[in-house]
Amino acid sequence: MTETSEGSKVYQIKFESLDAYENYQFKFAANGSWADNWGLPEQGTAPLN
Repeated sequence: MTETSEGSKVYQIKFESLDAYENYQFKFAANGSWADNWGLPEQGTAPLN
């Protein structure tokens, strides 16, 4: 994971070796806890389409 520009607090990840048409999802921790959630309401993960 890299910051897009220094101090921006915007990060990106590039995955290059993933199989097509799989059901990929993502989740990230914030503030030292898995309890904080951004994405779909009432969901712990969000799909990548």
